[in-house]
Amino acid sequence: MSLSPSIVDSMLLSNVVDLTFVKKDGSTRRMTCTKSYELLSSFEGRSFLKYQEPKGSSRNLPENLLVVWDIDEQGFRTINCATVQIEGIIPVENFRKMLIEKYV
Repeated sequence: MSLSPSIVDSMLLSNVVDLTFVKKDGSTRRMTCTKSYELLSSFEGRSFLKYQEPKGSSRNLPENLLVVWDIDEQGFRTINCATVQIEGIIPVENFRKMLIEKYV
């Protein structure tokens, strides 16, 4: 079952989401990601996740693609919502606490 981009986007705006999706080359990728500006712009986001504001203008992407922040690779990535499977969801506040416990 595919999830609509608006549902995936909504989840990513207030959570850190562990998901899998099929890449353009046909391989499957697992990623922990977010679109939470609250998390990314926070001290923890800038210090521990190495978040930086995007440079340049945004691209026009097909409707099924979303740009997210990859927690592990510490950079912007694109996911295909048509193939996304949600593996787990962590509310932003819980994730911030986990970062503090890990790094402080």
